[in-house]
Amino acid sequence: MSDKSVDFYLARMSIVDASAFISAPHTRMRPKLFLDGDKYCALYGDNLHDGCAGFGSSPATAMADFDRNWEKQISAALGEGK
Repeated sequence: MSDKSVDFYLARMSIVDASAFISAPHTRMRPKLFLDGDKYCALYGDNLHDGCAGFGSSPATAMADFDRNWEKQISAALGEGK
């Protein structure tokens, strides 16, 4: 592969990574992030019962857990979790 081919490939992969980040639920929904005891909580909504939350030992892991839980709630609401 030529140097230009490698450069184009790396640029394309950067765009793919950026678009995945932009479309992530935590990026679109912008949940509140706060410490809850010794864990971080990413919360979208007024409370845990009515909203969606993710927990983790760091802000990144809380946001990743939020993304997983968001997708589960969407799937369940659409009847795909059966």
